[in-house]
Amino acid sequence: MSATQNSYPISRPTGQCAATGRAIAVGETFVATLVERDDQPLLERMDFSTEAWDEGRRPESPYRLFGSWKSVHQESGAPKQTLLSDPELLDLFEELGAATEPRQQAFRYLLALMMIRRRLLRLVTSTPEGLTVLAKGSAPETEPAFVTDPGLDDEMVAEAIEQLSQIMPQERAAMTEGAAGAAATKTKPKAARRGR
Repeated sequence: MSATQNSYPISRPTGQCAATGRAIAVGETFVATLVERDDQPLLERMDFSTEAWDEGRRPESPYRLFGSWKSVHQESGAPKQTLLSDPELLDLFEELGAATEPRQQAFRYLLALMMIRRRLLRLVTSTPEGLTVLAKGSAPETEPAFVTDPGLDDEMVAEAIEQLSQIMPQERAAMTEGAAGAAATKTKPKAARRGR
């Protein structure tokens, strides 16, 4: 089943803490997570109250934590959110910074390309090893973040695009183009122009 056919988009909150079962109140800050399991190619979503998260509660087997971000629970009558907000995308990108699993690195790399396209990140340099980027509005002394180029093959690109389209469904076509462009630049490494 493709991500676009998923009847419960993972960008929408569940409204319940996965650890305690407690309802998450309107206006309450919580931690949204993406989880994976061996028998499911698509990512799934679990939400945790901040107190449960701060106590160390995390997804339990067979689920593995893939990524997380902080969000605020909206009223059920509010317009349905189809995409993560810009701050949520930045939070997810930063949380994936310590990722070592190939699937997570591929996801973060394509996420970075999409965020550069949306001007949430500014490309500082591009090399065969990866990208260095800065978040929009970063202070001058901010150290750029490094994004490892995981050496994506066609299968990894397709899988990462499928995962990303769950949180950014309207960006699917651009993701495919961005991944193709990234692959093309590997033969011509260059430094990006620095912002003025």
